[in-house]
Amino acid sequence: MRAESDKTKRDLDKATLPAITPSGDFEYRSASKLKPNGHSGLIQFDIDLKDNPHIRNYADLKAQIAKLPFVAYCGLSVSGTGYWGLVPIAFPERHGQHFDALKRVFAHYKINLDDKPRNVASLRGYSYDPAGYFSSQVMLFELYDEPKPQPARSFDYSRFQDQDDSALISRIVRYAESASEGNRHATLFSASRLAGGYIAAGRLDEQTVVYALETIASEWPMHSKSQKTIRDGIRYGQTAPIYPEERTIPLTIHKKTCTPPAYKTYKRTPPPRPRLRFNPEEGELLDVVIPDSSPWDDHKRGEGTSTYSLVDSPNREEFARLLSIAPDQLPLYQFNSKSTQA
Repeated sequence: MRAESDKTKRDLDKATLPAITPSGDFEYRSASKLKPNGHSGLIQFDIDLKDNPHIRNYADLKAQIAKLPFVAYCGLSVSGTGYWGLVPIAFPERHGQHFDALKRVFAHYKINLDDKPRNVASLRGYSYDPAGYFSSQVMLFELYDEPKPQPARSFDYSRFQDQDDSALISRIVRYAESASEGNRHATLFSASRLAGGYIAAGRLDEQTVVYALETIASEWPMHSKSQKTIRDGIRYGQTAPIYPEERTIPLTIHKKTCTPPAYKTYKRTPPPRPRLRFNPEEGELLDVVIPDSSPWDDHKRGEGTSTYSLVDSPNREEFARLLSIAPDQLPLYQFNSKSTQA
């Protein structure tokens, strides 16, 4: 690999090497997944040639680093053009703060460290150095930098007042500003994703949101990474538009239990039957009477109390025509002689 001049191919080969996380044991490689008591008590440092072109005795740098009492190991990097090493720290829970102090100490000697090892889960690919430096007696590195209080920022929100839903931008910006050190990437992504939902719903302007979030992230390290985080968050958020809530006035419920309506039952009275009046002596039809109640509704057929009986008549068709019914549906009755006078 050290003989490979093509950096792209060298990086591809480097990705195939075994690797370790020198600072701890993890459920999977993430700072938030460090196992309980999983910190190794070591912090690594990384020195790249491209970050230190001003060092004239760069080839002898390992011998100079070996003079520092807190360096436990120092050796060549995979490429052979850089150095990496290990330093034991006193307070593993202050890993990042120890790194800040270590970087400041190296800066005193005009040596610039790579920022990646500040992350407790930073990776280290296997490297070969037959003349690596191992200290027989090392001093515990006790220096750490207290986090500086974040100065109150006066962000100018007036530039967003002419935009739709300007309060939304203010809320998103405040949320991004509240990001704590070590959690900036996650907070910025969440704020960008939220903004993406408003952008997809047409409630915010994308360029305005990007400008506002990049203004916040411009004061953080690795600004280019923050810009990518903003773009990725907005793109992800646009898949789920956030529309304004539609509020409706609920109907007023006067009674929780409805009283069923009262129903009255009526007895159905059958319609009265038509009654024929005729002259019993001559068999002449006199008229047709529709009474309010039929005098024979309660008659019990087959009993001896009957005053009339069913008869057949040659005038059935005429009677049926007058009544507008079928002849076979017309019953004809003849009064008995005893009731003729009545």
